[in-house]
Amino acid sequence: MADGQLELYTGSSGFPAGFIKKHRLSLKEVTDRERLVPLTDEMVATLRKDSGIDSVVRQIVPKGKRGINLFPQSPDYPWNYSQMGPIYIPKEGTTVSLNLKVLPLYKKIIREYEGNSIDVSGNQILINGQVADTYTFAQDYYWMMGDNRTTLKIVGPGGMYLKTIS
Repeated sequence: MADGQLELYTGSSGFPAGFIKKHRLSLKEVTDRERLVPLTDEMVATLRKDSGIDSVVRQIVPKGKRGINLFPQSPDYPWNYSQMGPIYIPKEGTTVSLNLKVLPLYKKIIREYEGNSIDVSGNQILINGQVADTYTFAQDYYWMMGDNRTTLKIVGPGGMYLKTIS
């Protein structure tokens, strides 16, 4: 390899954990054996007790590291599955200020759920063809989020990584 590193290949069992420890190797495994699996806390505890699993590590994405394909899909909101918000969830009759920064938070509600057209012209937001710097919501809204957003890394025999979600 150009950067002076070596590529080592093994069968599906990988390198034995004892071999890696004995030779103080720092390996980065690349494998197509990664799986996403929902786990409860009890399942994690059971896996941690299994002698065939070297470790189970919860991975928390640092605040400010933007996730992919995640609401509101705007660079102004570097949210990820570990770190989200804050966000105001609208109630009927509540008025919010509108500008280009907050528009990604409410655009879908205003357009798709409340039936308005939204356009942006320069720095102006137009709702139903009229310049708008505020918007009053016509109904209550709720934020629904599952509990499968935290990634865990399980290291199996030979140091093989399995990604899981709990």
